[in-house]
Amino acid sequence: MKGRRMRLVAGMAGLLAVAFAVLLALLWRYQSPVTPSADLPGQCARALVAMRADAADVGARCAIRQWYLQQLTVIDALDGELERQGVGLDQRARCAYSIRHEARMEARARMPSHLALTLLRLRDLVTYGHPDGPSFESLLDPADPDGAYRRLIETAALTNEHVDQSCELQLQPVPE
Repeated sequence: MKGRRMRLVAGMAGLLAVAFAVLLALLWRYQSPVTPSADLPGQCARALVAMRADAADVGARCAIRQWYLQQLTVIDALDGELERQGVGLDQRARCAYSIRHEARMEARARMPSHLALTLLRLRDLVTYGHPDGPSFESLLDPADPDGAYRRLIETAALTNEHVDQSCELQLQPVPE
């Protein structure tokens, strides 16, 4: 009986390992195309295009993280400019989200470790229900849309301090 139970446990462990490997392979292969919304302000769309061009030179893990942090520095200044131009809170929030999401996707596309990328995507799948992180809509609160837009703008440039510290990086503001 004991030998049979051990074989059953070993078989289940093997099956779980295969299922996990298949899930990781699927997460690694599946990448959502990032396309900016057509209703973004022109300045926001130009910032996204510039970000894609800058991303081509990024390679190592800490260099990728530094590039990612640098992209996020644009959010506050751009939001201030859009606010001065009278752009609505919803559009400003969508712009901040788009810049951060695009930076996330570009940085991940350049990660040298497929395992690290797959683990990040698995984390996002578990946390947000999608391997590429939260959708704009999932971050909104129907009971308080303006509050949600403000929080989205305020937090768009915040990053994980532990990850930044692992590369001894800090978010540096854009020089004015």
